[in-house]
Amino acid sequence: SNPIQVIAVGVLTLLPSTAVAVNLVNWGITHILSPRVLSRLDFQDGIPTDCQTMVVIPTLLTDTEEIDSLLQQLELHFLRNTDPHLYFALLTDYADALNQHMPDDDALVSRTQAGITALNAKYKQDNPPFFLFHRARQWNAQQESWIGWERKRGKLVEFNHLLRGDTTTSYTVQVGDLSVLPHIKYVITLDADSILPEESACRLIATLAHPLNRAEYDPLTGKVVAGYAILQPRTEVKPTSANQSLFTQIFAGEVGLDLYTRAVSDV
Repeated sequence: SNPIQVIAVGVLTLLPSTAVAVNLVNWGITHILSPRVLSRLDFQDGIPTDCQTMVVIPTLLTDTEEIDSLLQQLELHFLRNTDPHLYFALLTDYADALNQHMPDDDALVSRTQAGITALNAKYKQDNPPFFLFHRARQWNAQQESWIGWERKRGKLVEFNHLLRGDTTTSYTVQVGDLSVLPHIKYVITLDADSILPEESACRLIATLAHPLNRAEYDPLTGKVVAGYAILQPRTEVKPTSANQSLFTQIFAGEVGLDLYTRAVSDV
């Protein structure tokens, strides 16, 4: 056989051989190491007062259609995870710009603010569940543009500072019952297109709140030496979204109804 034939055979066998290798590794490790399920408190009666949580979506305000979609998504998260101690917020920035203020800025924020106010009026509770936290642009010399500081990461960092009482963040627009902020203990972060399944927020909080899982910090280094400061659940691509692009087709994986394979550890 000539080198071209050898290369062709190698290319044709690459994908099936890697699939076999991955399955063998998964099979071997899952038979040697048993999966460990984290302990969880029983929050069947609801999230307690000392575990109040904010579900946040860090995103950009780009146009009215996107704003309406974000508001609808926030409402759906609320309907799937209704609890008086669970709150829902948009953490927003403007799109990057050459100037600190752009002509459409005020209209975008006003529409978002009106949407949050309308949701709180629609679902009347003792503590209104919906919030908006919007940041002003700041000059970034490296990007040579006016942007939200540190983009998505910055929104979350500043939001944590805001929860801890910092009044110097760039969140210039804050809509909602701000009196609950000092009592927020946990934050659940979602992408704009993520779905928070029914009652999953309560299960996440109940897991992180368990005494065996609570983070313990080294007083000198500040590092977590026991327990957990962050939980990252498995994320899946929706079957209805798997064929929307070549990217989702590649990374969606198996999106059928074989639910039992998801009950074991995924190496």
